[in-house]
Amino acid sequence: LYLSKKGNYKTALKYFKELDSSTLLPRYLSYYALCVAKAEKNYEDAISLGVKAVKTEFYHPEIYLNLGRILSESGRKAFAFKAYKKGLGYDNTHPELIKEMNEMGIRRNPVLSPLPRKNPVNRLLGMLASKLRSLTKTKKN
Repeated sequence: LYLSKKGNYKTALKYFKELDSSTLLPRYLSYYALCVAKAEKNYEDAISLGVKAVKTEFYHPEIYLNLGRILSESGRKAFAFKAYKKGLGYDNTHPELIKEMNEMGIRRNPVLSPLPRKNPVNRLLGMLASKLRSLTKTKKN
C-alpha cells in the first residue's frame, strides 16, 4: 500500500501479485487496481477491480479516488470526474479528491447552450471567449 501511495506502482504490483486478490480488503483491492492500471496499462482489468472494490465498500472515499485515477488514466475523464464527485459525497474535505478535481478543471457551459458542446460554432466561440478571458487577466496584472 505504501509503495502504491508513493507512486512506485511496478514494485507494489509485484507484492500485490503475491497475494490472493479475492481476499484483499476493498481498500487494498483499489490500490491493486491502480497499480494494474499504472504499471501494466491494463485498464479493463483495473476498472473491473476498482468497481468491485466500490461495490463492496461504497462509503470509502479513497476507493473512489483510486477508481477515478484509473478512469482518468484510461482516458475516461467524465467517469473519473463522477467517481471523484461521489467520493467527495462521503468526505467533502478529502484533500486528494479535491486536488484531483481541481487538476481536472471545471468546464464552462457552452457559449450557445442550445447547441452541442462539439458544434463547430460553439467550439470557435468558446476559444474566442477563452482568449478574451486570458487577455483580460493579463491586462489586470
